[in-house]
Amino acid sequence: MMEGQQMDEQVLLRSDSLDGMRETGGFGQPLHTLYPQIRAVLASELEPVAAWLLAEPVVDRTGSRVDWYTQGDPDHPPQVLSALPEAERTALRVRLDELLSRGRALAARYAASDDTHRVQLGAMLQAVLVQPLDEDIFLFEDRLTPVSYTHLRAHETREDLVC
Repeated sequence: MMEGQQMDEQVLLRSDSLDGMRETGGFGQPLHTLYPQIRAVLASELEPVAAWLLAEPVVDRTGSRVDWYTQGDPDHPPQVLSALPEAERTALRVRLDELLSRGRALAARYAASDDTHRVQLGAMLQAVLVQPLDEDIFLFEDRLTPVSYTHLRAHETREDLVC
């Protein structure tokens, strides 16, 4: 590593209580454990920056809390999208919505495939590529990274979140 160059580290974006929440999906294992697969598909099928489209969920041993992480320079604190001025938020939202739309199109293509593995990947992508709220999106090193996509409140469905 060159002098003055910062090494990427795991950066905590937020911690959420899982009290009153349920895991999304039905993929034979908890959706948060499928993050590496989802990340790899997004990066290879969309573009490398899509690897950071979703924060990494880490559920504690007791299943009571999920911590949301990304990689980068910890000296540059992440900002919640909802805290930014409206004009900046709107421009960033357009960028995120375009990437999410491309991800949803990929999910639909996979879901319509004859390959069972691709169908399952398509279902996983459809489950996580929901429209996030501004308070669930972090701007970090010029990347927009949503959190809170693996769990729903006990009374919600994914259809409640579709805009």
